[in-house]
Amino acid sequence: MPFSPDGTKIYRLSFQTCSAQGCRAAVIVQDALLQEMKQADKGTVAVYAANGQAVRAGISFLGFTKGLAELDKRH
Repeated sequence: MPFSPDGTKIYRLSFQTCSAQGCRAAVIVQDALLQEMKQADKGTVAVYAANGQAVRAGISFLGFTKGLAELDKRH
């Protein structure tokens, strides 16, 4: 599953589990990716159907840095 936090660099995420409710893909967020996500306003993610057709969705990163800082305060 392609994931792009800035519309330029693409990260490939692998599905870990799938159920009737949906599929889950996870990635270990390295420092470089984290910085890209903090600097981005929006990004994209794409999921490919069995017929090969892509379904793309936009992602907003507005508030991401602030939310991450709040989580860090709680740990």
